[in-house]
Amino acid sequence: MITCLVGQRGVGKTEFSKRLQVYLGQEGVEIYDLDYEIEKRQKKPIFELIMQQGETYFREVEKQVFTELIQIAGERRTYI
Repeated sequence: MITCLVGQRGVGKTEFSKRLQVYLGQEGVEIYDLDYEIEKRQKKPIFELIMQQGETYFREVEKQVFTELIQIAGERRTYI
């Protein structure tokens, strides 16, 4: 089961997913922070990526990384 939390950058999605994981007794469930994964793959902060490449490019990268994370998760319980 994959659970995707959607919201603006910095509103606490990752922290919420960690708390939800504990609340539901699901320690060990994978948690992926999409922004972190994008920055790791692109080797630069998102704001820099947008400034240099534009928002359209960023959205394409975001979509690609999101798709990869879903494929990695497979059938495992995962929060993205």
